[in-house]
Amino acid sequence: MRARETTPNQLTGKRAILAWISEQPGEEFELIRKRLEKAGATVEIAKRVSDVEQILDNHRKNNTAPDLIVSHLHFPSIKAVGLIRWVKRRISREHPNKLVSTVVVTPHLLGADLTQFCIDVDADQMILLEDVKYDIESVAIQALKQSSRPRVQPTIIVNTDRVGLFVELGELLRNHHQQAVEFEEHHIANIATVGGVFVSDEGLIDDLGIKPEKLAKCTGLVVLLDSLPGQDDLDIDNRIQKWLFQGAIDCLPPEASASKIANRCLSARRNRARVVLEGQLKTNIGRSAFGESNNPFGQLFDGRLVACLIHDQNKEIIIANDSAEKLFGYDRDTLKTMKIGELHPRGMTDARQRDYEDYLKHKKLKFETEFEKADGTRFTAVVFARSITIPDLPGQSVTLSEIRSLEHSKYIGNTLINLFNADADNIDPDINAAIEEMGMLLDGIEAISVYCKDETAEDDSKVSLRHAWVSGTGSSAIDAENSRYSEVPEIIRCFENGKLELDTSSLVDLKQWKEACYQLRNLIGNGRRTGHIAFPLKFNQRVVGIMVVVIDEMMECKGREYEFHHQMITRTGDQVACMLAAAFHRRSESQIARYRFQEDKTHAINSLAEGIAHDYRNLLTAILGHTSALLGIKGLPQRVKKSLLCVEGAAIRGAGLSATIRDLSKPSGRKKAFRLHEKVSEVVHLLKPILDPKINIDLRLDAESDVVFGDSGQAHQVFMNLILNASQAMKATRPDGTITITSSIRSRPGYNLEKGHLIELSIEDQGPGVDDDHLMKIFDPYFSTKDATDKGTGLGLWVVKRILRNHGGKVKVKSTSSGATFITEWPLEVDLECSHSNSEKEVIPGEGRVLLVDDDVLVRDTCAMLLQTIGYEVKTAFDGVDAYKLYAKIWDQIDIVLLDQKMPRMSGSECLKKLVLINPEVKVILTSGNLIKSIDPDLEDNIVGNLPKPYTIQVLSEVMEQALLDLAT
Repeated sequence: MRARETTPNQLTGKRAILAWISEQPGEEFELIRKRLEKAGATVEIAKRVSDVEQILDNHRKNNTAPDLIVSHLHFPSIKAVGLIRWVKRRISREHPNKLVSTVVVTPHLLGADLTQFCIDVDADQMILLEDVKYDIESVAIQALKQSSRPRVQPTIIVNTDRVGLFVELGELLRNHHQQAVEFEEHHIANIATVGGVFVSDEGLIDDLGIKPEKLAKCTGLVVLLDSLPGQDDLDIDNRIQKWLFQGAIDCLPPEASASKIANRCLSARRNRARVVLEGQLKTNIGRSAFGESNNPFGQLFDGRLVACLIHDQNKEIIIANDSAEKLFGYDRDTLKTMKIGELHPRGMTDARQRDYEDYLKHKKLKFETEFEKADGTRFTAVVFARSITIPDLPGQSVTLSEIRSLEHSKYIGNTLINLFNADADNIDPDINAAIEEMGMLLDGIEAISVYCKDETAEDDSKVSLRHAWVSGTGSSAIDAENSRYSEVPEIIRCFENGKLELDTSSLVDLKQWKEACYQLRNLIGNGRRTGHIAFPLKFNQRVVGIMVVVIDEMMECKGREYEFHHQMITRTGDQVACMLAAAFHRRSESQIARYRFQEDKTHAINSLAEGIAHDYRNLLTAILGHTSALLGIKGLPQRVKKSLLCVEGAAIRGAGLSATIRDLSKPSGRKKAFRLHEKVSEVVHLLKPILDPKINIDLRLDAESDVVFGDSGQAHQVFMNLILNASQAMKATRPDGTITITSSIRSRPGYNLEKGHLIELSIEDQGPGVDDDHLMKIFDPYFSTKDATDKGTGLGLWVVKRILRNHGGKVKVKSTSSGATFITEWPLEVDLECSHSNSEKEVIPGEGRVLLVDDDVLVRDTCAMLLQTIGYEVKTAFDGVDAYKLYAKIWDQIDIVLLDQKMPRMSGSECLKKLVLINPEVKVILTSGNLIKSIDPDLEDNIVGNLPKPYTIQVLSEVMEQALLDLAT
């Protein structure tokens, strides 16, 4: 049911005080304020007693007074009753003729009828907290009218011969704002309108000329038992049972005092009137579970969203409410033809009989039992059964059973167990089952979506759809198009600030979290402004995702029923979101553990590869150094020169291969210009021995330019991953297929032609292609379509994507049933040229004194020979320790030190620190078979050059000349 529209000007000119609780005021507080202001009232807010005093002081200064007080029952420091009486006394002193109207808002129903409740708290009107959104204005207007009328105190009619009892009861009841009236004959004539409570001696009831059943129907009958000689406890119990069966609310023994009788009369009045009050409250706001026109017992069920059944002493169902229809799956007319036992599974006769015997003994019973729905589904529920009297069935006791299903609790327990026991690496089916069961269990849910954050992104406010359930589909299908990452920073901030759920139907959320609600609507994208509830997936106080429930649009129009289902959805959603967050954490931890194992294994292999590459390049240094020296000899026979050139070419090719192995184990991270075609050809040459020989690789590298700027080792890794993936994709379907690698140039949109060109390098396979469901996820970390035997880490394509992004490019995929094509885009660098080795360069003569430090004998002897050939004087040392000792003796005779970085006992970096202690001006050229490591920044001025292995005599002479020039300047 929708809230009644506020009519402007209903309260124009009225001054109201809204006295409310200070902590967590709730959305009802804002609703009351807005609706009163919209009706024309001026509203002042008070959340402490001092606030009320300040407001009243201001009114006194202006010679005005408030017209209306709307107070929460639990106003801090002073309860509503004390607050109202205090304010009224103060205003009456300042404005003797001023009538202040009062409305009290209570969070729950107290045991009194409407009149008694207002008397207890000295209010003109009262309203339930949950009802303020529907009709607070008319309640306020009614209070304004009520305050001008004399209050009618509830009546308690006393019919007794006991001396002095009436006078005592009158005094006691007046203290509780009740009036005691001595019985007169006209009360019987007008019994239908008397109401209140009728207290009578047992022996005087028969003389009234009215059946006890009718008397009990029209009033609350309290019987004062007579003292009869010879009566034992059993006889008294039988007499009490007789009166209770005839409709009496209470029976008191002969020895009961006036004080006890007064208290029991007050209790009887409250208990008798509870049903009347519920009926009045729900009728006032136009909500009836059955409808007043066709159900004489509607007041018993107004607003009852728990399943309720009334059955007679023969266990035949008399009436059922809407919730019972929904719970059991029978329509109301069918339920009226059944006995209560037919709703239980067969074979439960003994258990039902025991429960019924306990019920007969106590006239009320709370127990847990099993039921069976119309479709045969069994469920467990808690039943609260109690005996009640229906006005149209005087003297006949019937049973009201309130049935609360435990399906919700069972679902939560089963979901927790299933997610806890599920395989962490294959937990998606259990997550899908959990949200599907939630959607089917709770009424009013149209769809459920689960979004996870992009943990790899620098901005952690992006989420993508991972799981979904839609009513009517019966499956947890993901729309791949909606799996794109969406930025929702305000939603994440809202949950990080401690909010438990975000509701686009809540006026408070729409005001406090306007941007978050806007992002939530855009995230779902169903065109609706309301009906979305988001819950945080939170683990260890960290938001890892969100779960969004979309409410059925028709359910939003069902008023009280919507509120009930909304409450069930939020309660369940909070719990499910916590469990899903833990499940995602388990999966993430498992993936991280697997990744760490793979990383450790890779690290071991890389260390081995790095060591092999180092030793291999040392050997090549000797081969290439001697070859380049021999080639520098004039007059060599052509045949000898040709052979030496072949040896040099093989050594250079071997150096390239060792560089590839080195870059795979530890990419340099240093960017330089390189040719993409050469890098692709290098990778293909490297992979051919390990690929299936039946697979053909077709290179169509037709791009006019291929120079890019970046880390060539990372580019190597990109092509290695993509070509290996292509070969594995064809393993099952086309083991003899072709991998086609093409390149082309295109312009980058929005850039000028000089700087805006890209080179596209595509790798196309003839495998089965990529499933549509996987297209948007294949670049996610840890996502893999390989089975357990392939041992895929799910990181290959993620690494490719990150490398391309770091180089200013990107990777795309196109897929058909005949294969997949991965397209990499690299920015071209037209102004840069690649450096080329040139064995035809001239050797640059030089002179000076060099200390050569290298632990490899072959490299040390080769380099010493090359330096001497160029013209340098050379001293040699085996390692860092040997170099330190030698340099300490002859440091003033050394111009430059050629220092290997990787050596036993003392590394090159440690040795350099020692040399600086001897001579702070020492100049060093660093050399290594691996990547030259960074040095302490304080020693950078001592380094005048770098010489990677292997090298030729021409390169060595060029590096030495440049170092000495730097030294001279």
